Order: sequence, then structure tokens, then C-alpha cells
Amino acid sequence: MGHRDTGVEKLQPVEEARRLRIEVHDHDYSGRGLTPREPGPDDEGGRGLVLVGQLADSWGVDRSRLTSGNAVWATLSA
Repeated sequence: MGHRDTGVEKLQPVEEARRLRIEVHDHDYSGRGLTPREPGPDDEGGRGLVLVGQLADSWGVDRSRLTSGNAVWATLSA
């Protein structure tokens, strides 16, 4: 599983009262954050946040307290 050009550092599932929160942390120190793209049918990448948005009850991007990069989080109903 790849995430931009920064690599995935940590996948952290956290169970909260019949909800599952998943966090993915990277080492992107640019501070740009992440924005969903609209990939074309022949694009090899750019679908990660689109899939997260379709599957999750809620999601977002914060600064990671573990890596100082990005932390993408999503909550799913259990």
C-alpha cells in the first residue's frame, strides 16, 4: 500500500464504542495536507482518499503526533 511519495509509517486501529477509527501516519513534512483528486480511468494512483470518503462514516487529515507528517483518520460503524 503506498501513500503519495512519503510512504506509510503507521496504521493504527482504535475501537471506540461500536465504531472503528483507523489512522494512517506518514512522513510528509511539507505541511500541504492532502486533497482528494479525481483520477482518470487510466491513472495508477489518486484513489485512496476517494475510497476513504466512500467507505467511512467520517474522515479527515490532521498533523500526526507520531511522525509530524500527515495523519489520515477515518471512522467506520462496527
